[in-house]
Amino acid sequence: MTISVTPAQFEFVDFDANVIAGVVQQLAQALGITEPISVEVDETTPLSKVRLHHEGGLRLVVESGALEDPRKPRQFSEGATALALGRALFRHLDRTTGGFGEAPSDEALDLRQIAAWDTWCAARLSRLGVPMLEDRWLYNFRNRHGLDRKSTRLNSSHVALSRMPSSA
Repeated sequence: MTISVTPAQFEFVDFDANVIAGVVQQLAQALGITEPISVEVDETTPLSKVRLHHEGGLRLVVESGALEDPRKPRQFSEGATALALGRALFRHLDRTTGGFGEAPSDEALDLRQIAAWDTWCAARLSRLGVPMLEDRWLYNFRNRHGLDRKSTRLNSSHVALSRMPSSA
């Protein structure tokens, strides 16, 4: 399997293309991906979108914010990189194997679907040893689905269809 990262030298962020390639190599091996993978990093934006294109191999188009340490802007984070790129690679596998073959493109998913799929991918990455902030992912999922921190009750902003009186 071939892995390439562009640009080879970064000017605006403190990233190393070889380290990024190493993270992708480990992810691909763990996920059983044998296709060539290219990673194109847009270092001019602090945003964190990751797009995956499947055309003669896998092409990950990544905004540099997805690879940054959230506490140190413009500094590389191996954990953030593994989590961001790993989620995209898991979505690719889900679409090409098993029951996800008819899943819509990422652009066609709504926020609730994205939150559910990303949380599921992050949990699977965690089982592979990729560090994740579990509370962050649970918060994201619960927030998008109207659940409170106990994850069993709807937030007060959601109207309950029926409710027993407290005196019953």
